[in-house]
Amino acid sequence: MITLVLGGARSGKSVFAERLAAQRASRPDTVTYVATARPLISPDPDFDERIRAHRARRPSPWHTEDEEDLVPYLAHPSGLSLVDDLGTWLTHRFDVTSWDEPPQQAIDELIAALTALPSTSDIILVSPEVGLSVVPEHRSARLFRDTCGLMNSRVAECAHEVFFVAAGLPLKLKPATPLT
Repeated sequence: MITLVLGGARSGKSVFAERLAAQRASRPDTVTYVATARPLISPDPDFDERIRAHRARRPSPWHTEDEEDLVPYLAHPSGLSLVDDLGTWLTHRFDVTSWDEPPQQAIDELIAALTALPSTSDIILVSPEVGLSVVPEHRSARLFRDTCGLMNSRVAECAHEVFFVAAGLPLKLKPATPLT
């Protein structure tokens, strides 16, 4: 099963995804936390603190994968995998190519890897919803916002379940609950 969890900054999307993983796991040691954040070359205390807080929240039996890129990892996922998050993965993809054009090949490879997953796979993907605010002033911010939104749409197409988290409250978007 592929589950996508969307939400804004500090919306509670990662905490919700972690709880979902803990509920679904047959045993705590069967969860692999795929951390996509790559520490910056220059010191960034705020980013370092975000990484530290995420590490501190993880249950100790969970495995962490933070060396292998996401797409190659998806060729051989282990147990239940929690990917946190697609936004930092996309940022890194922009950083290693250029900020002139979207890293379309990397996104296509991500979608291909997700669609090739065996039906027995259980993957929870966290991604930021960045398109609910004003149009950014800078080109690189607009490029990221637009690319992330398009990537999220493509991942949502592959996903069996999609949640949107706002103010710590999850709303299930897919499959939709019929109105009564």
